[in-house]
Amino acid sequence: MRLVAGCSVLGNPPLTGSPEARMKRFRVFNRTDGIPASPDSMTLQEAEAFVREFPKRYKQQGYFLTATGERIPPESVKLVLLDLEWEPVRG
Repeated sequence: MRLVAGCSVLGNPPLTGSPEARMKRFRVFNRTDGIPASPDSMTLQEAEAFVREFPKRYKQQGYFLTATGERIPPESVKLVLLDLEWEPVRG
């Protein structure tokens, strides 16, 4: 599976374009701040597009303001795709 540069998946990522990929739901998580980056769940294709477009939202101001008040380049924000069906611990 090929993802947007600098992005990883927590869970079991399906192959892009497979029937499974079209059915799974993901949420984009901002690992830099420890908060969700996307308000809603989305398909793998939508989540990858969200990650690609994320830095462009901050182009005019030139930085991303972290939760701790640090100004960093938008491209350095660590984003992760969370597979909403993934269960890391089964009890």
